[in-house]
Amino acid sequence: MISLAVSLLLVGCGEQSNDASTSNDSSPDQLISRATAPTIVWFLENPDALEGTWKLCRSNPGEHGSKAACVNAGQAHERVLMLGRERALSSLKQ
Repeated sequence: MISLAVSLLLVGCGEQSNDASTSNDSSPDQLISRATAPTIVWFLENPDALEGTWKLCRSNPGEHGSKAACVNAGQAHERVLMLGRERALSSLKQ
């Protein structure tokens, strides 16, 4: 029982540290300009942010295309097209 509680606590801590770097209310401009880019998994878990960031990146690929957030958004977008959101997420979380 105690080990289960400790395990859940540790898992929760890991997830929280990933989410703390990028909140759901960040605009695409803010996501692109951050020092630490959101991960592909984060974009898959936040479809509105993925859509907005991907649109911004594609609207000006010369300026934004090589930025880490755009690369990750592009990878997430491609995975959604090929696999669908749920399969893409499960394939990356294994």
